[in-house]
Amino acid sequence: MLLQGNFNGLSVLERINGNWVFKNKIEGFGISSRFLEFIGDTKVAVNREFKGIFELELDNDFSKVVEEKNEASKGTGASLSTYLGNVLYASNNGIFKYNENTQTFVIDTVLTTIFYDNNDNPVGIFIADEQSKRLWSFTNSNIVYASPEKFNSSSKINKIAIPSDVRRNLGVLGFESLTPINNEKYLIGMSNGYLTLDLKKLTSKEYSIRINSISRKSNDSETEKISLDSTTTFNYTQNNLFFSYHVPEFDKYTEVNYQYQLEGIHEQWSDFASVSNVSFENLPYGNYTFNVRARVGNDISTNIASYSFRIERPWYLSNMAILLYVLCFFLSGFFVHRLYKNYYRRQREQLLSDGKKKLKRKKLKAQKKIVQIKNEKLREEVANKNRELAISTMSIIKRNEFLITRIN
Repeated sequence: MLLQGNFNGLSVLERINGNWVFKNKIEGFGISSRFLEFIGDTKVAVNREFKGIFELELDNDFSKVVEEKNEASKGTGASLSTYLGNVLYASNNGIFKYNENTQTFVIDTVLTTIFYDNNDNPVGIFIADEQSKRLWSFTNSNIVYASPEKFNSSSKINKIAIPSDVRRNLGVLGFESLTPINNEKYLIGMSNGYLTLDLKKLTSKEYSIRINSISRKSNDSETEKISLDSTTTFNYTQNNLFFSYHVPEFDKYTEVNYQYQLEGIHEQWSDFASVSNVSFENLPYGNYTFNVRARVGNDISTNIASYSFRIERPWYLSNMAILLYVLCFFLSGFFVHRLYKNYYRRQREQLLSDGKKKLKRKKLKAQKKIVQIKNEKLREEVANKNRELAISTMSIIKRNEFLITRIN
């Protein structure tokens, strides 16, 4: 008999006369079931992505659920598989192994350490090959597997690089298919056919990269190729450069990505990309070294192709021009100093002239005041003399009158 998961729960198929026929539906569980594994003679673990893991105890006839227990989900992208006698539950948070004593899934630190790399974590289901004792999974850019003799905390998984277009055709994430044909050969299902993977034909190769061509362009000229043999100095108007590079690898299923660096302006390496050329426009003057390397599958090229060049300063930034700028600066400073000096001198002379005029006006006012005071004093003296004269005259007149009276 076979236990089958489907959209309506679990069903039992029975082989009769060489054909598989429907026997019965297991009552008491109607949740859509895709991944299921036996964790006992009549006990089944069923994974339901967001609802977690259901542990179902079935009766001896496999006709109904006797007992049901639910364990919370441990992440997304979850799958169940049996590997080396252990039931494994894998999600985006790691690989968990069923513990018969506690009847729960606990983290398997060794397998999790082996398979989970921050740069290339599994994104598809785990597939166990009991015949060759390999555990397979899929990442965004690789098919990966590990064998039990390498299981320890420092082990590394085997990675088989796949091009991005092939990865897209492997189907929806979590629905990958890998079936063993024999101990070293596998059939991989795709949305547009299938691939065969032969581990015997996988060999390690060394790859080298080279710069194909370099072109330069001025704002007012056509693109011109230049020699790769030696360091080149370019005029400041020829500061638009184009680099083309490649790795001589012609395998259809080998994907080559490139990473470049331009020392002198971009000290950091760029992200890996499949484009095999790059352009730099309006580069400032200075010394540069262009470096490029490749990643073929998971292997970095054995060399870094480099090209050094120099862009001259524009005439207005040459040493002579800078000397003239400095000279002009000092001359300008000198003339400005003279202008300000003359300005303040004339201003000081004007202030002195205005001060003299004010002083003269004050002196005239003072002299006028003195004259007024003297005139006032003279008028008072004349008035006093007149009074004295009047008194004297009156005295003489009275004396004469007195004398005349005496005579008469």
